[in-house]
Amino acid sequence: MTYSGFIQWHTGFSHSQQSRLQRSVWDDASDLFSRLSVSLGSHANFIKENSSVQGELPSHNDSIEWPNSKDYEALQAAFQQYSYGLKSEWKNFETDENDRRRRRKYEVAEWITSSRKMQRLQNEFREMTICPKSGRWLFRNYSDISEWMGEEDPPHSAIWLHGNVGYGNYSPETPNTMLTNSGKTVLASLIVDELKSSKLQNTMPSFPEASKACYFYCQENDIEHKSHLDVLKGILLQMVEAEDYIIPYCYQEKITSGGSILIDAKLAQKLIKTFIEFSVRHYIVIDGVDECHGAEIQQTAKFFKDLVSAYDTQIRLGHLRVLFIGRETSDAKKHIPGDDCFGIVLRPEDNQDDIRAFVQKKLPEFSRSSHGVGFSLSEADKSDVERIQDTKGDLLTLLRQGILPTKLGDM
Repeated sequence: MTYSGFIQWHTGFSHSQQSRLQRSVWDDASDLFSRLSVSLGSHANFIKENSSVQGELPSHNDSIEWPNSKDYEALQAAFQQYSYGLKSEWKNFETDENDRRRRRKYEVAEWITSSRKMQRLQNEFREMTICPKSGRWLFRNYSDISEWMGEEDPPHSAIWLHGNVGYGNYSPETPNTMLTNSGKTVLASLIVDELKSSKLQNTMPSFPEASKACYFYCQENDIEHKSHLDVLKGILLQMVEAEDYIIPYCYQEKITSGGSILIDAKLAQKLIKTFIEFSVRHYIVIDGVDECHGAEIQQTAKFFKDLVSAYDTQIRLGHLRVLFIGRETSDAKKHIPGDDCFGIVLRPEDNQDDIRAFVQKKLPEFSRSSHGVGFSLSEADKSDVERIQDTKGDLLTLLRQGILPTKLGDM
């Protein structure tokens, strides 16, 4: 960070916030300042000890011999030796300092004690996509999502994307069972990948290169993925992993808290606010919020919506952008939408192209089985299957209920 950038960033904080941050950063740099002081003292001693060389130095264009050439040769040798020793000392100091910072960052991450499954889940949901272009209709059909991602001043900084559209992953080994995951979760993973893509600036020029994106997948059957504190800690851990500058402040808060693990939601919220204020722009995607209990949904929605509203009015429109994704349950409908969060309802026909691509990709597998005997499908049969999909709509339901294999068996 440049000096001007540092000053510009700090102007966005309150006086008390600036004091706390500056104090923690300066305290963390105490070893560096001590080392600089020692180094300056060493320079002074070297100059003092070698200032006895007499005579004026010739200019670089002067071809005559230097006076007292032996003294200058000795000075040059002493300077080279001093420079070598100084560089070696600084290299050792930097190695030790980097190790110290890594240990401190590790201590902060261990204190947060959040679920470490986010990246694995992200990878799994990415692999559940039917075809490489699955889900791209979201950006074509819903301009509010594209504007939320890329516009300098988006119409909506907080969005609730919801509905009951789903698609999944068919297993030929279990033809009557569809291994499904919510289609909305697959969409969430697609959005996260887009936000983290280095190519996004090519299609969205107003997307800042230094933007940060965090995400969380709520899961009602996972004790680490269903409470308000779980969401906060999962997002905070990603922030810690992505930004080193705030680590001293987090470490100071860890020491002050006196606990071995982070259990205070208010403290987690304060740290999240600090990271967001530090960033150029911050995106947060929370999927499956409907899988949490009503009180947890209320706390999560309120915190992030209030934060978005505060940044939109006090710092800059779109500085923080939050996307909630999930089903329209009674609790979710009660706590998420409102004037401070724009709702987008997914339509049943949105993913028809994805389902059609799924049919075309998976039809050959209906002609195979573990016994080497499958359905003998003519081109007309395949057309009938595609017609079933077009007229019945939800192919996944047909597959899960065993209707499609039955249809195929009748052909």
